[in-house]
Amino acid sequence: MEQLIEVLQEIRDGIYSINSNIEDLKVSVEELKGQGLYNSISDVYDKLESLASDIKGNGLYDSLSDVCNKLDEISTILNSIDTNTM
Repeated sequence: MEQLIEVLQEIRDGIYSINSNIEDLKVSVEELKGQGLYNSISDVYDKLESLASDIKGNGLYDSLSDVCNKLDEISTILNSIDTNTM
């Protein structure tokens, strides 16, 4: 009889542990939904999307692609100078 009680107590403890893990999982899922300022995956995704649009660049040297284009132009000009002087 005592062994049966011990087994039932172990089952009960296992169920409590599962319930606790489910509650932790619910909290984690709520954090992932994203309502705050960069404290969730969706907030980070939104921030990265806004940064990506800045990097694409259409302005006057205000983005990474604009700087790369300008450096390419400078490299081409320097190469043409080297070719003309030789």
